Parts: sequence; C-alpha cells; structure tokens
Amino acid sequence: MIYRSGVVGLGLISIIFILLFGMIKRFVKFKSLGGVFLISIIVYWLTTAFVYVTFELPYSAISFWWIFGWNLAHSHRLKAENVEKEKG
Repeated sequence: MIYRSGVVGLGLISIIFILLFGMIKRFVKFKSLGGVFLISIIVYWLTTAFVYVTFELPYSAISFWWIFGWNLAHSHRLKAENVEKEKG
C-alpha cells in the first residue's frame, strides 16, 4: 500500500478507516438499522477493493464515495438528533 500511494496515501486511508469505525460505533449505539446496512455496503466495497481494481473504475469509485458521504451525513444527523433529545 505504501508503494502505490505513499505515506500521504496511507495516512488518508487511515483517516477513512477511523471515520468508518466511528460511524459503525455510532450506528450501533443509536440502533440504526439503515446505518448498519449502509456500512455493510461500504465494508463490502472495501473488501473487494483489496482483491480487484474497484476504485480504479470510475463508476465504482463514484458510487463508493457517494455512499460513504451518505453514511457520514446520516451519522452526523443521528448524533445531532440524539443531542437534541438529551437537551429537551
């Protein structure tokens, strides 16, 4: 991985995995079935990316980043809703 993407690429991939594990924890904590389903799609694509050239094909990469962003937005929305419930 370091050979193909370098140290900067390895750092960015590490950030992606940190965000992914944070989303998994948040979805399980808030018992979001839709969130867990979306995370399973991301985990599937990441698993296939280790074997195939998934992210080098534009139609796969665009779909992956779109669903990753959707996951991140859903995660932040759940967090905001939970903070509002705790306040009032």
